Amino acid sequence: MTAADVSCRMMGGPSEVMEASEYVQELCNEVKASVEGGNNQKYDVFVAKSYTSQVVSGTNYFIKVHVGGDVHIDIVVHEALQCHGGLVSLLGFPEPKPQLIGFPEPKPQLIGFPEPKTELLGFPESETQMPD
Repeated sequence: MTAADVSCRMMGGPSEVMEASEYVQELCNEVKASVEGGNNQKYDVFVAKSYTSQVVSGTNYFIKVHVGGDVHIDIVVHEALQCHGGLVSLLGFPEPKPQLIGFPEPKPQLIGFPEPKTELLGFPESETQMPD
């Protein structure tokens, strides 16, 4: 990625999907043990396939990782700015899922992040019913 690539996209917005580079694979290697611990599994295969990035106070990488067979997982890795130590950390990952050919991929649910609330705020349902 060049400075021109960054300057052409909205600040804080995600990049386009790109093929994973050696550097992105190195980031995956750094967080592999955390992913395995969170999923309570060992992966013989852990290969970065594609990613997008987001410049924040550092960089967030949203990486699609092949973990064997037809299973891929999406992980979120944060790399802090060098002035903050350049620490690489795992922000979240979903449960592994098979790749379904011909069907849209379901929206990943990141482990450790709350599900979005869709119910109405206010009174419990029993208090909003009309009296008989």
